[in-house]
Amino acid sequence: MVYVDKFNEDIGDLHSGSRVCKACLKRFPMTDFFWAGRKQCRRRKCKRCVELDRKERHRDPAYAAKSKEAQRYSALRLKYGLSREDVARLEREAGGNCAICSRGFNGQYHVDHCHESGKVRGLLCFTCNTALGKFMDSVEILESAIRYLRKSEGEDDRMVNNA
Repeated sequence: MVYVDKFNEDIGDLHSGSRVCKACLKRFPMTDFFWAGRKQCRRRKCKRCVELDRKERHRDPAYAAKSKEAQRYSALRLKYGLSREDVARLEREAGGNCAICSRGFNGQYHVDHCHESGKVRGLLCFTCNTALGKFMDSVEILESAIRYLRKSEGEDDRMVNNA
């Protein structure tokens, strides 16, 4: 006996353990259908049709771009608690340039944040974000590096003159 739901869709034959795929209209064993949601029931499309749909969607460049953007916003929300509006505000404030070196982001920016408090400080280019990480976000180490660079500038002039 084939059981149907309230929309008269085949939800499977309990005796044979099979169901008709909503897309290709072929009968398959229940194991050929993915679990839906929290494993309370099986999906209406067979695994093969679901995979074909997925491949077709990913061939579309507009879908791929939209999917990539959605993933980025989702990651920013989960990692830093930033909404789309927060990200848009940070982008406007940055004006397309790194907060440290003022060079353009070249399409990709990095969210700088305090590792202790988690507070977002701004948007940086890859180089500046990596540099801050290498200096362990320490003002003292950065000041020491600045002193070192300034001291070595004078030494470079002396080394050139002695050669």
